[in-house]
Amino acid sequence: MTDQAQSSPDSGLLRLAQVLTVIPISKSSWCAGVKAGIYPRPIKLGRISLWRSEDIHQFIATLDQESKPAVHGDIDG
Repeated sequence: MTDQAQSSPDSGLLRLAQVLTVIPISKSSWCAGVKAGIYPRPIKLGRISLWRSEDIHQFIATLDQESKPAVHGDIDG
């Protein structure tokens, strides 16, 4: 994939297909995660669901923080 396919704008609204280019999971997994409160909720415009780019970037940042191991001092106790 190119850098363009893996990035999203810093601001604005994204359609589901654009969200799934930066968060590579299936559409059904994404929708289930939204329903469960795991992923950001969309903004509804008529029948269209759109996500704020800022919400998606913030979600990715929290994933980055969770995946980093905690640094502890002495573990000898």
